[in-house]
Amino acid sequence: NTILISEEVTATTMMEVPEGRLRGIVSGSGSANSHVAILARALGIPTVMGVAGTPITQLSGKDMIVDGYNGQAYISPPSELKKEFQALAEEEQQLDEELEQLRDLPAETLDGHNVALYMNTGLAIEGGLSLSSGAEGIGLYRTEMPFMLRERFPSEEEQRIMYRQLLNTFSPRPVVMRTLDIGGDKALAYFPVEEENPFLGWRGIRITLDHPDIFLQQIRAMLMASEGLENLSIMLPM
Repeated sequence: NTILISEEVTATTMMEVPEGRLRGIVSGSGSANSHVAILARALGIPTVMGVAGTPITQLSGKDMIVDGYNGQAYISPPSELKKEFQALAEEEQQLDEELEQLRDLPAETLDGHNVALYMNTGLAIEGGLSLSSGAEGIGLYRTEMPFMLRERFPSEEEQRIMYRQLLNTFSPRPVVMRTLDIGGDKALAYFPVEEENPFLGWRGIRITLDHPDIFLQQIRAMLMASEGLENLSIMLPM
């Protein structure tokens, strides 16, 4: 098992860890909205970002606990603390197993009304997890997430491939894709947004309407990706 520790963990360094061995991430820089944090959440990997003064060179081979819920990392934890977190992990696994038994049951109210159970997602890898958990479709696919994991705008063809993969995975189940929603707490490193009131001002659809090349390219990619599947709906962000 591996806990990845660095002054700056990147998506590339994450992918260098052999599959199935990455158990935690501690990064000296970054935040909960950074590319790495988004990817780690999608993969279910406990992560602590922005840990200043981490003695990286002194941690090789040491036991660690990464508490992603509370944003804390414990170096060489005592046996009592290990037992406490082991018990928490076992409780979480037991809850997952109990929920697994409910996966294929209909989402139905006590008086017999069916309720469609859709998932919110932002990465293709999450789409597969959503399908395996019994989701009946995607209620919101946040297209900005793949943009945030890149160092440049994805091309129209790259977007088409991403969207086709998700639409095909869920077909014939419905998929609602929201066009690029950036601004506020969702920034692109390669497309800085300067706005005095970023949460209510120049963001979302207002940005893409001011940049029709970005907007129309994404719409074309979505429409081409849905060809022959007919399970796409498009949402515009405020």
